[in-house]
Amino acid sequence: MKTLFFLSGLSRSGSTLLGSLLSQHPEIHTTPTSPLADILCTLDEGFKRCDIQYTYDESQIRYNTYNSILSNFYNHIPKKYVLDKHRGWTRNVSSIEKFLDNEVKIIATYRPIPEVLSSFITLIDKDENNFIDNRLRRENLPITTDNRLEYLWRFYTSDVYESLIYGLRHHRKNIYLVEYNNLVQNPEKELNSIYEFLNIEPHIHNFSNILNTCAEEKDNEWGLNDLHTIRPKLERKSRPPEEVIGEENVKLYSVFNIYEN
Repeated sequence: MKTLFFLSGLSRSGSTLLGSLLSQHPEIHTTPTSPLADILCTLDEGFKRCDIQYTYDESQIRYNTYNSILSNFYNHIPKKYVLDKHRGWTRNVSSIEKFLDNEVKIIATYRPIPEVLSSFITLIDKDENNFIDNRLRRENLPITTDNRLEYLWRFYTSDVYESLIYGLRHHRKNIYLVEYNNLVQNPEKELNSIYEFLNIEPHIHNFSNILNTCAEEKDNEWGLNDLHTIRPKLERKSRPPEEVIGEENVKLYSVFNIYEN
């Protein structure tokens, strides 16, 4: 029987890298960003509309429907374990556990917010047609680092951050937190801890020839080039955020820290 786990966490915090490493395990399939969570949310809206008009055993049929989807969504995958990737899973543990046959376990990646934003800015500087600058142009705002950062935080990062905070506050036992820097500096230790959390037999990994098995086929639809590209060799090459976004912005966004919330 297939077991469904979840991969979540902040953007630009190593989820594509981690998913590709975990997929080296012969019994694990890690997805790119998955539509499963969105499908369940759409279904939930459908049930709410039905509740207005129809008389039926709503509780039992909801269980049958959601359980069936969660149990069968990945029947075509010939692996024992599937990690479904979506940024919103950490906010929805209570909903999932009502319908999932196994215990809800989420692997969530994390990186300090100034590093997350710096990583975005580095990509933006390489892509003249990126969605952030296009949005600023439409709103007649100057294309500056400060405006880019404000847009990234307000519309692209803060909601995911709050989702992670919510999960850690209310469902800490269901979440294993993976810090990007720990993964890069000591990957074998971090991966073995993940396997212990998931109760899966460990695997020997290749850190010098990593295949991006979690690449997004429609990556250009996200509006930013190389958003889910990873290097084949595990190593840290990021510039310090102070060099990318400046010391004042590092101080400004450092207040958003999961360890102080």
